[in-house]
Amino acid sequence: MKNPVQPAQDREFEARDFAGQVLPVREFARCRFKACLFARTDCTGVLFSDCVFESCDFSGAILKNCRLRGAEFNSCKFMGVDFTPVNTMLLSWKFTSCKLGFCNFSELRIKGTLFKNCILRDTDFIKTDLKDSSFSATDLKATVFRGADLRKADFSGAFNYYLNPAENLVDKAVFSMPEAAVLLDPFGIKLV
Repeated sequence: MKNPVQPAQDREFEARDFAGQVLPVREFARCRFKACLFARTDCTGVLFSDCVFESCDFSGAILKNCRLRGAEFNSCKFMGVDFTPVNTMLLSWKFTSCKLGFCNFSELRIKGTLFKNCILRDTDFIKTDLKDSSFSATDLKATVFRGADLRKADFSGAFNYYLNPAENLVDKAVFSMPEAAVLLDPFGIKLV
């Protein structure tokens, strides 16, 4: 039997290629990842605690039971990532200037999540708890919000979104004009 790989703490990983691999280290604490490739990487059961990811590519990554606690993603890419199997116990993360496309966050409880200045396209938030979350200055083209809890969510500066207030909880959510006019479309109301 192989010896388990020791947890990585306070380390920096730069331009590492983990693509298509199963991560040998099961716990990362206070680590920084710069320009690393996690495309199709199997992160099943891995714990990332207080880690920062900069300019990393997670396209097609497998996140089954992956634990993300205090994770920060800056200028990272996520294409075709299913976030629904992540471990939600103590889940906390934020996305800044990231590109997320064809992703799935459906039925997750991710209150207070920050998506700031992101490109978030063709992504599903169906029955997702996003209370107190922020989508500020984010491009939400073709992103689906249905049955989502968006109470107190911040959409200031967000654009290209279509959101039906009758299909989502939007009490005290913040929207910016002129983009907020799209909220009237489901009711057949036209502004002139």
